[in-house]
Amino acid sequence: MAKWALENGVNVMAAEALHDKLRRLFSQPYIVDNPAADSVAQIIQSLEAGKHVVLSFGEHESDLDYLLVSNLLTRKIRAAWEKKTNEFRTHGKAEPKPLIIVVEEAHKLLNREMAAQTTFATIARELRKYYVTLLIVDQRPSQIYDEVMSQLGTRISGWLGDDLDIQAVLSGAFGARIAARDAGAFAAEGRGAAARLGCADAAACAVTPL
Repeated sequence: MAKWALENGVNVMAAEALHDKLRRLFSQPYIVDNPAADSVAQIIQSLEAGKHVVLSFGEHESDLDYLLVSNLLTRKIRAAWEKKTNEFRTHGKAEPKPLIIVVEEAHKLLNREMAAQTTFATIARELRKYYVTLLIVDQRPSQIYDEVMSQLGTRISGWLGDDLDIQAVLSGAFGARIAARDAGAFAAEGRGAAARLGCADAAACAVTPL
């Protein structure tokens, strides 16, 4: 490693430190020297063609697996859609296809510890203008990082029995205390789920029975 660093004008200690951090990846069975295809590029091409892509991690469910794969994909997606949007607005090329990134069991990627190491908070905050929307699905919204929750304009909730989960769903809502009371009343009366629709006029936002 030191020899490579010296030959390429890289700080030796920095190169060795990076190599040690990457060592955790070397034993992963899906990291190979000669892959059969460029899977990330194929996924981007499928999305650009308007095809749905479902990614399952299977037996690879460690934090490292989630962070590595999701970061690779989302950064490539962001770059591709920003480029296509800029070309559309500047040079009149084809308009990008609207894209929804859905994250199931979102707390695995979007809890406070993990969210800072992914691009999902940036996607929720900045990529709407590039035709990209984030949809998260989870049974425990209180475990989702509050910076991500604050960027979600439309929220649909089923019955929630935990006060922290109710507060998380209603965080940032106009009249959140009244909304929490109404949401609890709907559940107590057996009236099913409640939805808060995001809107520009805060006074018009409310919790409505479904």
